[in-house]
Amino acid sequence: MDKCVEFINGNKKIKLLRKQLRMTQQEFQDSHFTRGYLGLLENGRRNITLQASKIIAEKFMKKAKELNVELELEEDYFSRSVEEDAKLYCEKILKNDLSMDELNEIMNIGKKYNLISIEAKVYRRKGDLYFEENQYLEAYKNYFYSMDILRGEEVNIEICYIYNVLGYCKSHLLDYEEAIVYFNKAIYNAEIFKDEKVLMYSTYNLSVAYYYIKKFHEAIDIINKFIHRIDMDKGFSTYVYANILKANCYEELGELDNAIKILQELTDIVKERNDEESNKFLGLIYNNIGSLNRKEGSLTKALDYYNMSLKIRNKVDIKNVSHTLIEKANIYVIKKLYDEAIMIIELGIEKANEYNDYEYIFKGYELLEKIYCELNMKEELEKIIEAAIEILKNTNNLDLKIKYYTKLQELYFKNKEYEKAEKCLGMIQKLLKFVSFSDKINIGEVF
Repeated sequence: MDKCVEFINGNKKIKLLRKQLRMTQQEFQDSHFTRGYLGLLENGRRNITLQASKIIAEKFMKKAKELNVELELEEDYFSRSVEEDAKLYCEKILKNDLSMDELNEIMNIGKKYNLISIEAKVYRRKGDLYFEENQYLEAYKNYFYSMDILRGEEVNIEICYIYNVLGYCKSHLLDYEEAIVYFNKAIYNAEIFKDEKVLMYSTYNLSVAYYYIKKFHEAIDIINKFIHRIDMDKGFSTYVYANILKANCYEELGELDNAIKILQELTDIVKERNDEESNKFLGLIYNNIGSLNRKEGSLTKALDYYNMSLKIRNKVDIKNVSHTLIEKANIYVIKKLYDEAIMIIELGIEKANEYNDYEYIFKGYELLEKIYCELNMKEELEKIIEAAIEILKNTNNLDLKIKYYTKLQELYFKNKEYEKAEKCLGMIQKLLKFVSFSDKINIGEVF
């Protein structure tokens, strides 16, 4: 992309092209177009109408053809304003795959010429790049800036997508309550614009968010409505994920038989397809069946399912290997094989960190806490809690921050490190004040 791109007025375009093609003003004259009129247009003393622009463009292209020069001009090339040219240029460039630096260059053009629609598009594209790199906080910021521009426009279907990804980012940052607000707005706007794709995604994502705030019956109700709308041929993956989530809800409600039945029926459906995507689903399903068997006390059976899951995920779903590793480690914790458990958990956390998978980073930390408490390993426990607090700096989850600062304070107090405990108490008090302030002003609410 040309970093030195400039945009000029129509009169300057005429002068520049006339000079390049060595044309005189006399050559433009005909019964409908005088030499004097061209002079007025060139000097900026008359506005260039669309009709005038069309005539001038035709004469330039005719001259270029005589000189064997390739030249294609739109009818409105000379009547367009600098801002219109800048917008057309940006829209053309934005059709390509762009780096962050190239997007920033387009953003600078947008800001210079007050092209707010271009700014909204660039913020979205930057958000997409950050999202692909699992940088959910930066993605959220850019999507939010895009949304802030789009919601000021009367009609824009793009807002449906933006609300959904805002919610998705908040879910990854463990801010589920705020995610629910965005998903509901995505659903509302998707229904208005009849955007079926976003409607399906945001409905599913809403049920996931309800699952994470432990509103399992609400999640199941949404999932059932969602499943009835799915065309199995066109939306097989969404059908699979919805049923897995439904099984997870029943698991959390203690209805393990219902959960196992759903997953076993799903296994048969998935195996029939026998492709790479289906293998990826099997890795997830086997992982979840392993967890259900573990909860039922069938540890050997659970271990078999976890190992089948790992075999698949190491080939086709490396991003989620950490999930199975950390779930599998629970078996070794139950058996009090702590050295093996610690080794597996640390590997799982390492894998989760590669993808900023905060959910499983904290699941791993919680398991390690359990082990270190059992073994009275105070120093290691302190390190784990401090590591969790450091990770939480990348999220806005105030509840988790308070939870871990409270754990650290209690640990310091037990170790008679009263000065450190007092500092933790100060942090907790600050966070509690912020929670109170957030409640009053509805931080994160978007109207």
